[in-house]
Amino acid sequence: MEIVRKRRVSDILLGFFLLSHPGPVFIHIIGVSIFTLLAAWPRLVWSTVLLVIAAHTAMQISIAMINDYCDRRLDAAGKPEKPIPRGLVHPREALVAGLFMIVLMVLLLLPLPPLALLVSLLYLTLGQAYNLGLKSTPLSGIVFALAMPLIPLYAFVGVGRVLPFLLWLVPVGFLLGVALNLANALEDLEEDQAFGARTLAVILGVRGSFFACHLLILAGAALIA
Repeated sequence: MEIVRKRRVSDILLGFFLLSHPGPVFIHIIGVSIFTLLAAWPRLVWSTVLLVIAAHTAMQISIAMINDYCDRRLDAAGKPEKPIPRGLVHPREALVAGLFMIVLMVLLLLPLPPLALLVSLLYLTLGQAYNLGLKSTPLSGIVFALAMPLIPLYAFVGVGRVLPFLLWLVPVGFLLGVALNLANALEDLEEDQAFGARTLAVILGVRGSFFACHLLILAGAALIA
């Protein structure tokens, strides 16, 4: 049952801050910033660099907010410290905020090359498909695998550079994406099993997931070498 109580402005601000998943989003900001600076170097156009980073940040926040909206009932039972179960943010507010961030992402991308918008929409589709149900299936790992190589690709096309070596990132990102998904899923393995989710980690189990993570990382490292 969702908690409804009188909220202070500070509660609402804290709720939206937590709703944006600040830790993971910050990591994404660092990643896309590094790739964008590498892509634009040595002819940095700071307005373009900032637009690329800001648009990706808006997209990640939208995915985070809609994730909490979709998981609100599960979180009420298993993660009562989350902003929606705590009553800091109402479910409809989370949904509207997530949709607003999608609109903001598109507006920020309009001055950039059209391919940047296309890559971002593909990434967004994968992220929201994960939120809307794929996370509870073995396909959750595929979402991560497909999304990971899109980040450097987006950064390069965002500043107007398309290099052949970017295609090499696809298989590496695919392998590391599945490994990342398995590693993240291990934290929620017991909860997923309790709710009947059939994620790849649930199917493989703890030992199988650990083995698969190491194998995938080694395979990715071999491709890099």
